[in-house]
Amino acid sequence: MSSYAARPTLPSLRALNLLPESHPTCYDSYEHMTQRTWQSHRRVSMSSSTRTPSPSPSDASTQSSPTKLTLVPCAFEEAEAVIVLPPTTKPGKGFLLTGQSLAQLRLPQRQLAKEVRDRMHPYRFSGPRRPSP
Repeated sequence: MSSYAARPTLPSLRALNLLPESHPTCYDSYEHMTQRTWQSHRRVSMSSSTRTPSPSPSDASTQSSPTKLTLVPCAFEEAEAVIVLPPTTKPGKGFLLTGQSLAQLRLPQRQLAKEVRDRMHPYRFSGPRRPSP
């Protein structure tokens, strides 16, 4: 027989009657707070008989179709993205730098060690792109 099976099951705290019934528990206050929050944030919704038609399934699939981008190797100065690989002595996952992270890396005062530069692989994006919102 395992030692786990030999252990007794303890009764719940409420069953032990250690707290008077009038004393609220932390769970009671949470339930009341949740109910009060829900009631204070409750809104009345109204609808009218006129509505804008939803897009047809073909329109919806056109709008949400994924954009396929390709990374093309390029010079560091032209790069829109950089893949940084870990040192061979410490294998792990590489990471992709774009946008502000890449801009910070390109700052003129930033001096990069040759070891780091050797592990950086600059790329530019190729393929159709959506305009930024």
